[in-house]
Amino acid sequence: MPATPDDYHLIGTENLNKMKDGSYIINTARGALVDTKALITALRSGKLAGAALDTYENESDIFNHDLSNQEIKDETFKELLSLDNVLVTPHVAFYTETAVKNMVLIALNSAKSVCEDGTASTVVK
Repeated sequence: MPATPDDYHLIGTENLNKMKDGSYIINTARGALVDTKALITALRSGKLAGAALDTYENESDIFNHDLSNQEIKDETFKELLSLDNVLVTPHVAFYTETAVKNMVLIALNSAKSVCEDGTASTVVK
């Protein structure tokens, strides 16, 4: 699912309240889809039994950085991590050797196509 303004916090208080008690949230799509504060409230209240996340709405300053000797400043993220019923992993599916090679080849071929033909099949409209 894309992260668009229409999808921002799609999973928020209203939709979480519609879920069956004891449900689990798994987000491997886009961090902005989930209202993290509403998620924390649902987890703390017992509405949700747990969450597994490999993305977070404010991940750009956290994920893909070595913060081993630094304090995380994002209080919402720290609260999320403090919960026993939450598993957070970095969004790294694209870090495989094959995926990186494909990204580079697609980008180079697209740039070549734009230079030669004025467009590419990968142009987002």
